[in-house]
Amino acid sequence: MGKEAGGIILAGCLAMFPLATSIGNAETLAGIQEKQQEVIEQQKEGKQRIYELNVQTEQLKVDIESLDKNIMSTKESIEKKTTNIEEQKQELDELQVETETISERIVRRTEILKERLVAYQKNENNNVYLKILLGSEDFFRLFQQIGIVNDMMNVEVELIEQLESDIKVVEDNQSIISKKQVIYEQQVKDLIVLEDLLKNQYAEKEQLLKELESQLQVSIEELHELEREGAFLQEQEAAMKKAAEEAAKAEVRANETEVVDTEARNETVQENNVVITNDLFILPATGPVTSEFGMRTLNGRTRLHAGIDIGKSGSSVPIVAVAEGVVIRAEYSASYGNVVFITHNLNGRVYTTVYAHMENLSVKSGEIVTQGQTLGQMGNTGYSFGAHLHFEIHEGEWNVEKSNAVNPRSLIDFS
Repeated sequence: MGKEAGGIILAGCLAMFPLATSIGNAETLAGIQEKQQEVIEQQKEGKQRIYELNVQTEQLKVDIESLDKNIMSTKESIEKKTTNIEEQKQELDELQVETETISERIVRRTEILKERLVAYQKNENNNVYLKILLGSEDFFRLFQQIGIVNDMMNVEVELIEQLESDIKVVEDNQSIISKKQVIYEQQVKDLIVLEDLLKNQYAEKEQLLKELESQLQVSIEELHELEREGAFLQEQEAAMKKAAEEAAKAEVRANETEVVDTEARNETVQENNVVITNDLFILPATGPVTSEFGMRTLNGRTRLHAGIDIGKSGSSVPIVAVAEGVVIRAEYSASYGNVVFITHNLNGRVYTTVYAHMENLSVKSGEIVTQGQTLGQMGNTGYSFGAHLHFEIHEGEWNVEKSNAVNPRSLIDFS
């Protein structure tokens, strides 16, 4: 085909591009520009509200930080107290074992002494002393009686001294055990107090976290909606123009590069383990749908859940572009986490898709993406409670009110 013929075909294709494309783009762009003016006004009105919310949020963060320090201090005290209790218990056990061992030894030595006294009595015929000694109620009383008759009896002094030493150790140990037992019991009581304090501190923190969660939800939304929407709309406007240009070029290239595009697409499909169909959109990720599109209540407020949540069903789940388009933004957002916004110009209509809470980002703002191209991996970033993909489709531009959001099931088969 000659250059002249090629130029005629190109011009013809551009001329034959559906009027709905340019008209639809113009209407959408005009709507975006009007929305930009509204956002400017909303930003002025919302600055004070955002400031107040941020002040409250920061104070809650300070309170939580202080409470965290108190909790750490309490836990440290509990650990020390627990260690002391264990040490005291071990010392008490050791003293108790030692005391029992010595007491058993005293009993054995007392029996030996009594046997010797009996033998002595038989030899000396001293019934008076034997009656005194053998009539003793216990070895302590026996020792006292021995003290009385010691000078008059030829008993083994060494055995008596050993008994005297053992009895002294037992008495000292019993005194120490008694004191340590009091300390031990008081430490156990202190530990119970500390554990109750820790429970109360955790309960207080949980309450603060609930308040912070509520404040953060409002504050994050205000910040995301007002402070960044103006810049986002400008980027969205530029991306939509670029997507329209790419759609026109793609229409021209369609017949000439059909085989090459199919091969490139098949490589992408194989790499990402996704299925490309003839449908307008493909699945953004594999996994079970865990939350549907529709109204739901969070923190006492009923609002639209403007997308579908897909749960994680593997160690690494790729998130892919559902159709070719232009990346409006690929960024970290406090609410969406790692998020990608893509504008699509398909069959003369504008769509915007959103992929939120990703683990990482594989594309950049302004980048042209193909259907099935990896955008990142499924994750749990931002305002998220478990690894999943939050996926939105908007017929037209994306806006904070999400007035253009549609149920993704109306365009994609999630079964």
